[in-house]
Amino acid sequence: MSGLAALVWTTSVWGLALQPPSMPVALTLAPIAQLEETTELSLDAEALRAEQHDATMREWTRTMSAVTVAVFAVAGTLGALQFHDEYGFHDDYADTACARGDALLDHCGEQTPWAHLIAVGATAGLGLTTFVLSTQVDYDIASRHDEDWRIYEVTRWVGLGMFVVQAIGGFLIANAERFGWADPQDDFDTMQGLAIAHLGLGAATFGLEVFNTLILF
Repeated sequence: MSGLAALVWTTSVWGLALQPPSMPVALTLAPIAQLEETTELSLDAEALRAEQHDATMREWTRTMSAVTVAVFAVAGTLGALQFHDEYGFHDDYADTACARGDALLDHCGEQTPWAHLIAVGATAGLGLTTFVLSTQVDYDIASRHDEDWRIYEVTRWVGLGMFVVQAIGGFLIANAERFGWADPQDDFDTMQGLAIAHLGLGAATFGLEVFNTLILF
């Protein structure tokens, strides 16, 4: 009798039955569900941190922009007074306040206009800080709160470019006599024209910065 036949005969005699072991196999999706829940919580926490960081950057950008405009106003006023002293809208250098000896700021010729220079330096520092802060803003998140941030995303670059041109022009005009590039009397019309352009660009830049600040509030 073969081994298999003997096994079948034995089980039938003794009332035994051949069947696979009845071990329950419990399949559960709990670990997968827990993993998905953990992932969702992680993404939610990350999104919350991004939202909080962006809110902080927006607040700092908004505040620094307002401070920059305030200091810019002082710098612009001092620049206008400097223009009045050295050039004004006169036809000849002899008619200017500097030539007559009654300049308001008394920073004529080769003298350094310290008041205007300090105010411009402060404006540049604050403006650069504001711009750097603005680079940390997530404009996709910001625009969900206020669409004007999309406008600011573009106009801040325009303002930066205008300020750079303004600073270079101011440096060249202020040092024209000191470096021998121009004579205040012989080249008065040219220097006056450059000064008027500098003043006009300054006013336009200031106007844009005011606009940029207003749309952030």
